[in-house]
Amino acid sequence: MKKGWFAGWVLAMGWTGVAGATDAPHTYECRVCHDIHNALGAVGLSQFSTNVSLCQSCHQPGGDAERFVITGQTGATPGVSGTTHRFNVNSVNPTWEAVKPTHPEVRARLEHNPSFPDSAVVCSTCHDQHSQAVVPFLRVEADSLCGACHTTRGQRAVTANANIRRRGDQCGDCHNMQVPDTVWGSHPVRAVLPASSDFRHPPGLPVFGDTVKCISCHSVHYGYSTRSIKGVASSGTRVSLTDNAANWTPNQFVGWEVWILDRTGTDTLKWYQYRTVQSNTSTTLNWDPDSLAFPVEPGDTFLLKQPGPGDGNLLYVSMDSICTQCHVFTGNGIHLDAANGALWPGGGVYGTRYAHLSSPGSDTLLSPRDTSWGVFNQPLPASLRGSCYNCHWVHGWANNPSDTAFPYMLVAEPDSVCAVCHDADGPASPVYEVEATKPYTHHGVCVACHNTHKAEAGTMNQPGSAPTVNPELYGVPGVDVDSTVVDSATKQYQVCLGCHETIRRELFSAVSYHPVHKPGAYDGAMPTLYNGWTENDLVYCTDCHNNNTGTQNGGTDPAGPHGSDYPRLLERQYVTTDPNAFSTADYALCFKCHDPNVLVSRMGDGVQRIHWLHLWRERAACATCHNNPHRSDGPHLITFNPAVVDTSPSTGLLLFQDDGYRQGTCYLTCHGEDHNPETY
Repeated sequence: MKKGWFAGWVLAMGWTGVAGATDAPHTYECRVCHDIHNALGAVGLSQFSTNVSLCQSCHQPGGDAERFVITGQTGATPGVSGTTHRFNVNSVNPTWEAVKPTHPEVRARLEHNPSFPDSAVVCSTCHDQHSQAVVPFLRVEADSLCGACHTTRGQRAVTANANIRRRGDQCGDCHNMQVPDTVWGSHPVRAVLPASSDFRHPPGLPVFGDTVKCISCHSVHYGYSTRSIKGVASSGTRVSLTDNAANWTPNQFVGWEVWILDRTGTDTLKWYQYRTVQSNTSTTLNWDPDSLAFPVEPGDTFLLKQPGPGDGNLLYVSMDSICTQCHVFTGNGIHLDAANGALWPGGGVYGTRYAHLSSPGSDTLLSPRDTSWGVFNQPLPASLRGSCYNCHWVHGWANNPSDTAFPYMLVAEPDSVCAVCHDADGPASPVYEVEATKPYTHHGVCVACHNTHKAEAGTMNQPGSAPTVNPELYGVPGVDVDSTVVDSATKQYQVCLGCHETIRRELFSAVSYHPVHKPGAYDGAMPTLYNGWTENDLVYCTDCHNNNTGTQNGGTDPAGPHGSDYPRLLERQYVTTDPNAFSTADYALCFKCHDPNVLVSRMGDGVQRIHWLHLWRERAACATCHNNPHRSDGPHLITFNPAVVDTSPSTGLLLFQDDGYRQGTCYLTCHGEDHNPETY
């Protein structure tokens, strides 16, 4: 009976003493790794005392697997040093957001070790040395493998979140497919690269197809965080490859590693074959005489990697260039400018502890969860000016290990990120201080009007430029008067109408209107215009709605409709009270464009006299007759204020009748006087 059991075990193990029992290149006899009677390892009848030492017996210089050496690599301390994922470490590590593996296949391969209370991560925790069913010798698909431990980073299939797209920048292209809100602080995984000019297929990352994975950015072993270049072989041998599309500098890659993959990145025989480049021409790499087991074929993908000590982040390229592998930033976005762009000031304000550096002034950025050393609330060094890390932490910033990460991979709440730089003590234009101190403010989020990646420096309301969108608003979606949705507004009013739907509908059906979206419907000359304005000009929304102490109005504060001392975010005084003793100061907004000396004249024509009569003698307000300055269903922007103007008791009418150029008739009651009718 015992013999039967033993024979069955031997057959189950596939060990015959001669035949191999594993997938290439692990085509060894079983006894090379296993010893049935005198095993040193507690698990798997291993020839070695630990799983790691078993693997290292081949994966070392001079070993059978010297093409993939793991003995010489340094275990990663993210942000500091190292080129390989650590092994022989505890499976639970809050600092790196690692939990005991949730996947049963992975969890079962932890190595029980008294030194590690939660069992140790070893080579076989991730790798199934007997099977290439999941390349390269993985227990499960790569993202599921990473997510088995790093669950708090949201490593799961992305799900729809359609409410995000209207945020106003390229975030929406990915975040409309983002992971659930509870974990969306981390970069999405398994997201498809959007078909948008804001993205590209990464030139230096092993992305196959269009799906972004954990291993698209991270190289679990040989992660140098330096430079990498991807290409496709036109031809090759066992000691060279040629890429006819290349234009390299001769011998620029000497000492670099070249990794030969196949056309899809899944070939079991070529995956992770790598050699050290001995020389190169403008199109050909040579590693002679260190030949490959299989020759390079046309269409094979290859990756050139520059070796280095690593920074522990295990990236294919440097930390400051990883984002732009996929993200394309066109134009002259001021936040991303290396000379004048954003630079996080630190200081521990607005509810964030960012940034976490190894020491003050250092350029070594540390995880928010690595609280064992370093200093928080630090300004970023000048070398990172304009970088993504001024606002984002790719795996989510949480002030404390138990906190939920801020959304959008931001280092603070969305508007707080802006406020850190844009308050009174910040390094940028203090627009947040305007909003904090003015009695009337815009209550929307910053990204409703500003695309932080595309906004450029500019001067607001340049004469003659309306309605062209201002540089500060580049890249923001909007809505046109006819309800057409635009992904990137070309006209300023499109940004405003993206929220102000009521005004959009009013403009669409208006008979007369202020010329925001098209020239005014005048029935002749407009002699009241001055200060350079003509009948053919269009105006910006911000010609009226702006900061009253802003630079565009002779002040020193930031321009823009962030806040005002006047109601409705008006740039100048506009009194609507009736009755009100006339003064040009009370109607300064109107007189910005309309000359009061021409518009209001006792000795002028009918139109001038009627304005003088109402404003001076009757003490009416401009708003009494022009109650909606955006538009009217009648001519000349005439819409009566119902609190002051009523129907004529004689005719039952409430009406202004246009009788031709600068002539009209009113049927109404105003200030107790029946206009039955009054003609001007």
